[in-house]
Amino acid sequence: MRELQEAVRGYLRSHPLAADTLVGIRQWWLPESLRSTSIEMIRLALAQMVASGELRRETLGDGSHLYALPRAQDAGTP
Repeated sequence: MRELQEAVRGYLRSHPLAADTLVGIRQWWLPESLRSTSIEMIRLALAQMVASGELRRETLGDGSHLYALPRAQDAGTP
């Protein structure tokens, strides 16, 4: 789980405006060595990051979720 979270953090350091779904994150944000990780395991890793405030999750019209860094206003910054 920690390895997944570190990979996401690393991707977002290089691409701070990135936002994607679980499938997109697995395909584009993770290194090749982690791309066979189950969607459920990725969901759990991201859920922990959302709970800690590292990520935000938005529900799209089709019910899927979009993950990204919190917006400035989400962090309490004016």
